Amino acid sequence: SASPHEIGEFLDTYTDTVVNKQLRAAWLRLLANRNEWRTFLHYYTPQSDPVLRCYHVQAKLSSGSSQAALAEARGLWLTGKPQPKECDPVFNYLLLRDPRGKDLIWQRIRLAVAAGELGLAKYLGQRLDVSSQRWVDLWCEMHEDPMTLLGRWGLQGDQLVTREILAHGIKRLARQDVGYAYARWQDIKPRYRFSRMTIAEVERTLAVAAAAGNHPRALFWLDEVDDTLVN
Repeated sequence: SASPHEIGEFLDTYTDTVVNKQLRAAWLRLLANRNEWRTFLHYYTPQSDPVLRCYHVQAKLSSGSSQAALAEARGLWLTGKPQPKECDPVFNYLLLRDPRGKDLIWQRIRLAVAAGELGLAKYLGQRLDVSSQRWVDLWCEMHEDPMTLLGRWGLQGDQLVTREILAHGIKRLARQDVGYAYARWQDIKPRYRFSRMTIAEVERTLAVAAAAGNHPRALFWLDEVDDTLVN
């Protein structure tokens, strides 16, 4: 088999070939498994594989570049899709060291729910206290069955997470029954301090769904949307 020196020479010589990319990826994985982080950093080039990107953060941490590593770790963390288990050490470090750790968890929960990755959202919720976990479960329930949950919705505390769950539910319900979604929105909107941006986003979603379904009030609802606040 080739020696580390021979592999390095090949990578440095044949830089723009498919074989180089494949060999480099395999070489980087081997170096990471051996914890040879200094050599890893020497041969690392930007990668799309999240495993190699997470290894790159670990390599930076081992070299003492903690701030640069944290910035890169945040980019890997903030996705609504599951990431490979090889990223867990990096994410654990990020949430331990970043003073905004709890906010980062909530940001990713939002992304996961938006992407329909409810299993990921609930898994992330386990990193929060029991009270917060209940909100995550409620958010997932709203995603799956907005008609039932909005139909029996009682007045909850007016806080950001409540408003986010309600707005998400109305948008989801608009796909199923836009007339009922509009009626529930008119009942709910005055009882919570929704931001102007959230109101515009919800009402645009309702109007677009109404237009797609040829609802007779579609143009009227579309005219009500504050276009200055939405794209």
